[in-house]
Amino acid sequence: MNRKLRCALLLLLVADSGVLAAEETRDPQPASASQCRVSPVKLRSPDDYYPATERSAGHAGRVVVEFAILKSPGKPVDLRVAESSSYPVLDAAGLRVMAASSFKTNCPGERFKIAVKFGQPRQASAR
Repeated sequence: MNRKLRCALLLLLVADSGVLAAEETRDPQPASASQCRVSPVKLRSPDDYYPATERSAGHAGRVVVEFAILKSPGKPVDLRVAESSSYPVLDAAGLRVMAASSFKTNCPGERFKIAVKFGQPRQASAR
């Protein structure tokens, strides 16, 4: 049998076995949102975004930012403040920190919450 005929027969056998019809495999989606995980690929430092005016005024706090990751790895989209620091300028800085970061997840399209902390509150000194 010549080589071309053997290759053609082999291709027919493989095609008939269903091997060529295999679908792309993906990571299985978690059964529930509680199994979804997000981890940073590139996480920006809040210190780089801490407004000097807020730092010098002693304003510190924790901003919880809620966002979605549509493609993993990828940048967060549809960012919003889920819990305010009670300082609007720090809240805006927290959104900028997260927007400049990138993440990976096993649940693209899901929403996540991450806290961004700015500084330490000044403590009153006893004199």
